[in-house]
Amino acid sequence: MIGILIEAKTKCPSCSSIIPINALVSKITCSACGKICNFNLDDWESILGNALEEVPYMEELEGSSSTIFSGNYNYEIVYGRQHPSFRDDKQKIDIDQAVKQIYQGWIANPLTGKKFSVRAVPQKYQLKFPGIKYLFCEQFELLPTSPLTEDQIETKSKIEPVYFNCPKCGGGLEIDGSQRLVNCRFCHASAYIPDDLWLILHPVKTVSRWYIWFDQYDRVFRWEQDLWDGVVDSQNNLYLVCESSNGNFKLVCLNQEYKPTWIKNKLDFKTHTTRGDIKLSLTTDENLILHSYDQDHLLLIDRNDGSVICSIPDLEQHPELKFKYWESVACDIDDSLLVYLNPEKKDAEGYSYYELLRFDLDLNPLPTWPDQKSEKPKWYSWITDLFKRTCGIPYFSGVKNRFEKLKDFEIKINIGSDGNYYFSYYNYLLKYNRYGEKIYYMEIPCNYLRGKVVGDSNGYAYALTGQSDDRNTLIRISPDGQQAETYVDSIKGGGLIGKEEFVLLSPSGYIFLLGYGGRIRVLSPDKKLIFISERSKKDEQS
Repeated sequence: MIGILIEAKTKCPSCSSIIPINALVSKITCSACGKICNFNLDDWESILGNALEEVPYMEELEGSSSTIFSGNYNYEIVYGRQHPSFRDDKQKIDIDQAVKQIYQGWIANPLTGKKFSVRAVPQKYQLKFPGIKYLFCEQFELLPTSPLTEDQIETKSKIEPVYFNCPKCGGGLEIDGSQRLVNCRFCHASAYIPDDLWLILHPVKTVSRWYIWFDQYDRVFRWEQDLWDGVVDSQNNLYLVCESSNGNFKLVCLNQEYKPTWIKNKLDFKTHTTRGDIKLSLTTDENLILHSYDQDHLLLIDRNDGSVICSIPDLEQHPELKFKYWESVACDIDDSLLVYLNPEKKDAEGYSYYELLRFDLDLNPLPTWPDQKSEKPKWYSWITDLFKRTCGIPYFSGVKNRFEKLKDFEIKINIGSDGNYYFSYYNYLLKYNRYGEKIYYMEIPCNYLRGKVVGDSNGYAYALTGQSDDRNTLIRISPDGQQAETYVDSIKGGGLIGKEEFVLLSPSGYIFLLGYGGRIRVLSPDKKLIFISERSKKDEQS
């Protein structure tokens, strides 16, 4: 777990005075005018949202600040990663010892004796912000049930009564600051305490630092930016790569509760162009392969902890294997890599083209398509090869059996659970068997495809599509490509899909729909909704 420091303030909507937000509470009284300012859960989402998302990826003592404009208040917030510390001498708090003192609500600095608050997070905030465990160094006076009496609270000085002359009769009035409007005991007139005297009785509170003790692994994982790619293993663990606010990316493994098992955000594999979004493949032993159009190598990642196993290839040992412009990579069921890349070559007519190549995991070249026993005579394959050479390099729509070159780019490759190959391009789909024989070419009924097409163990293909009426639907395509049906409709059409942007399919048939900003929907093999994230829920409410 980690410590998150918070310093926050806003302005009173009544008098515009600064209101320090020195505790996780539902109301704070303005010390200048006495107005009670209420803070609901959405307000606290505005205050804490950035901190909870960003701080887990910061180094210790690294911080940031933000100004948030929300419906009720505008906030100025400083947040960062810091072990909870006593404010008087900056010594670190012994968390284990502090937790033992929760029953009394405070812990004393062993060096100075000064008392600071400690409490478990209240249930309503725990439900709203999973992962927050304990709160330290909040302002005692703000807590609903302060554990100390007024005389024991060292941050609050007992107010001594002062005398004030009645503006009507001049009588001396003893006031303690409990009320702004007082009645004269001599002439019974109402007297309003002037600002300068009120400030003496109610000194302006200053912003003070308080701390959250936070477990980032005990909450459903959320991301705020784009989700670039994902894969799912045989145990329904999700592996996602998403854009990060610091210009890097996050690689995360989510368990069956969609909480992080591990998170990596400092891998040396940054993108440089808009086409450089990092993509994922899964090996047969369910380790991860990262590739990017911007990189000249791949990364093999251990699925257990996210550590880098090796770079493919080892460019120091084999500089001749340096490749560029990996458009799409799929790890086959035999652990070979099927790669669609830009070889930086031109055909006889001077046009650029792309190649479909196959390598082993050391990037040694293999035949793109395996040999197969054929009943056709040898001269048939000779004529076929001659035909390919004389006809030139085809476009996606004109591709034949066992193709190896295409003029189109942005081809996405995926390998179904049955071992068949799916090549998608805009709203077109090619399906090939393992020997390079074309099973079908079709236009999917939609405006565009969202992400890659996935295939199940029975030969069905599933495509998440965008329709003309701004609906996302999941289309299922028969094994022979002759039928395409709406398998799961959008919410607008009475179905289950919201604004999710791509689909994953587990070997056991679970459907994962994911998208920008933390959107997750999970459907069982019989199409029942078994999980939905908070962000996807909001799509249903909008």
